[in-house]
Formats: sequence, structure tokens, C-alpha cells
Amino acid sequence: MLIFLEAYERTKECEIGKPLASFTELADCFYKTYPELFEGEDLKPQHFYLRHKEHHVYYEGFKLQDVFEGAVVECRAPRKAKPASLANFVKRKQIMDILSSNQNRKTGFREKLWTTLDDPGSSRLAGTITLFLLLLILLSTVNFCLETLPYFYTPSNECDNVWCYLECICISCFTVEIGLRLFSCPSYRMYFQDWMNIIDIVAVVPFYLEAMLMGVDIPGFAVFRVVRLVRVFRLLKMSRSSISIFVQTMKRSAKPLFMLIFFTSIATIIFSSLMYYFERGTYDHDLGVWKRLLYYSCPVRVSVYEPDLAVNHPPNSYILDYPCLLETSLNDQNAIYKCPYLYPKDKGCTHIYEQSPYDSIPATFWWCLVTMTTVGYGDMYPTRWYGRLLGMIVMVFGIVVLALPITVIGSNFHAIYDEYNQEVLAKGRVDYLDASLVTNAIETSNNNNVDSPAGNNSKNGE
Repeated sequence: MLIFLEAYERTKECEIGKPLASFTELADCFYKTYPELFEGEDLKPQHFYLRHKEHHVYYEGFKLQDVFEGAVVECRAPRKAKPASLANFVKRKQIMDILSSNQNRKTGFREKLWTTLDDPGSSRLAGTITLFLLLLILLSTVNFCLETLPYFYTPSNECDNVWCYLECICISCFTVEIGLRLFSCPSYRMYFQDWMNIIDIVAVVPFYLEAMLMGVDIPGFAVFRVVRLVRVFRLLKMSRSSISIFVQTMKRSAKPLFMLIFFTSIATIIFSSLMYYFERGTYDHDLGVWKRLLYYSCPVRVSVYEPDLAVNHPPNSYILDYPCLLETSLNDQNAIYKCPYLYPKDKGCTHIYEQSPYDSIPATFWWCLVTMTTVGYGDMYPTRWYGRLLGMIVMVFGIVVLALPITVIGSNFHAIYDEYNQEVLAKGRVDYLDASLVTNAIETSNNNNVDSPAGNNSKNGE
């Protein structure tokens, strides 16, 4: 049986003749495969994690019978530095520290400015500037929304209100930031390859175009003001991990999403075609449209004078049977009632038609999608019993079709989120071990210097 052993971002194959009987055998596999890493280590069951080769979900505390053909077993045991490599490790660290300090001395003003603007964690000043810019983005977004309220809205194109002044302040700060970034960026090519920088530039362009064309009435130009809101996407930089989890979830759920789109498309075409033929009505050659019967308008005259009878009588009284409803009252003895199209007593009633909203199959797609997603805006609705029956079938089908892929997407999200949490914990353990390793290495190096003959001679000389 072939399995894969993974340790410190390296993966090697391991052929075992039979299923593993104990974790000791699994540890022996790691000793033989990675002797330079785990020689002399005491590997325990809690050091091993199991995952499938094609997925990235780790399982802790697994059973040996779960180790199947093609599985990946990762060992996350802490490594102990060997004395031979300890001095080399300290030496490399000291060299890197020296190079880093020299590089910092040579860093110019532009490099420091770029680091301050691009890396919020580089210094306290960088974090303060980033927080200030994010607050400006929020202020600009809130300002954009509030100025459309009827209480604050002014139809004037002149910049003579507090909302315009706030927008000018925000855009000025954003422009200064863009200018400083362009001045300090190491490479213009690298700058324009970052889509966040493109968003920054696109967000301020409509403001300056509007300022240059102030007083000129261009139809539809006001729509471009919405482009300013693209700066909100800069807030995504504050949560890169969340975006990464979302993107990985969508990638892993590509097949369920494709199935959802495929079955929804097929169902939309079939159900829309049926509803079109059920609810299109009759074709009016004079108007050139499909029309469907809504109700009858039935005038009623009360033979005996009874004050307020036409206005106040209940809808199911003896004048007209239920479900006819009073529509208008001409006087005490005349009234017009609105009756459904299926009302049997249509003698003398006027047929009331409307243009059918189901006048084509593509136009019916909207109704079908809204019904399958159980949104139900109500702008298109069936009036015949067989159309309503089809509507119920579409609703039930939509619930079933949407539920299954969404469940898979939710499972993938939980798996990726758990994997992310394990990576964070593992990274924290590795950072802690690296810090401990550095401390022990420096202490050992200092002790060796003190115990060496050169160190004793220096003490005697003193």
C-alpha cells in the first residue's frame, strides 16, 4: 500500500506491505523517510495528521484503519536542533541581522514612504495612516448615501452644501495618497498590476470630471458618481483571510455550482415554456399584444330606493354573489361591481383585459427564476388554476434544487475554515519553536565562548 509522508512542506512516498498495526510503525516510516529531520525524536500519535491527497482537510486523532491507499500523513512534531547545525544556524541568523541592519541604513526616503503606505504593520505611523484612510473611505461612503435623502437632497449642481465639502476633503486626501504612492513606488509596472491601486484611481476620476463639467447638463452623467464607491473594496485588504477562504470555497465548490446552474437553466426553460402557453391569453391583432381576461365589470341598479345601499352593503350580499366587490358608486341606486373572470353571472358585464406579462418565453424566465428562489416579487402572477398549480410545482422544485448544492458549499466552507484555523495554530507553534530555537542557540553560543580557552585567557588578562 502506497501512502505519502509529509513533513515541513516536503512530501515523499512510502510503500508499506500491509496496513499499519500501531503508531510506532508509522513513526518508523518517518524515521526511515526523513532521518535528517526526526532522528532521535520521540514521535507520538498526537504529532500525526491525516488528510486525503486531493483535499486539504486535516484530521487529528485519527485511527490507523483510516489510513487508506493514497492518503497523506503529516508529522508536525517539533524538531530539535543538532549541535552540528546549531552553530551554523546562529551564524546564518547573525549574518541576516547584519545584512538587514545594513539594508535599513541604506533605505532611502522613497522606500520608507512606500513601506509606510503599503504595509500597515511596518510601524505605528503606517498603522495610523491606514486607519485614517479607512475612516475616510467610510465617511465618503456614508456621505454618498446620506446626501440622497429627501431631507438633505438639493437639485443644484453647484458645490454649496456640507456634503459637497466633505466629499472634496475626502477626495483631496485620496488624491494625496495616490500621488505619494506613485512617487514612492519601486516600479510603476508593479504599481499598476495591483488592482487595489487601479480602484483608487478609478474612484477619484468621476469627481474631477464632474468638477470640470460643472454647470454642463449631460444626460446620464450622474450615474458615473456611483463609481466613487469602488473605493469600498479597499476595506477588503483588512480581511484578506476571509477573502481567501471565500475564494477557496468557491473553487472547491465549482462542480456543485455548475450542477446548480445547469439544472436551474434546464428547469427555467421548461417551466417558462409551460407558463407561457398557460397564461399568455389571446392575441389581439389590432394592438399586436397578448391579452388575458382579468375580471368582469358588472353594473347593478337597485330597483328600490335604499339610501347608502350601494356604498355600504357587504360584498356577499344579495345584490351580487361573492366574490364580487364594489368598485364605484354612481349614486344611491347605481353601482359597479368588479367580478373575477370566472364569475358565472356575466350577462351584461364588461370583459376587462390586460396585456399579458407572459407575452414570450424569455419574458417568463424572470417569473420562473423569482419563483424557484422563493423570492416572489409579485409583479408577474398566474390567474388561471392550472397556472397556479404549475407555480406551486416550480416553488417545490426550486427548494429541492437549491438545497442540495448549497449544503455541499456549506460543508466545503466549514472544511476550509477548519483547515485555516489549524494552519494558524500550526504557524503559531512553529513561530514559538523558532523563537525558542533562536534563544537556545544564542545561549549555547555564548556558553561556548565563555568556556573556551580564548574566553578564559581574556578573563586572566583582566
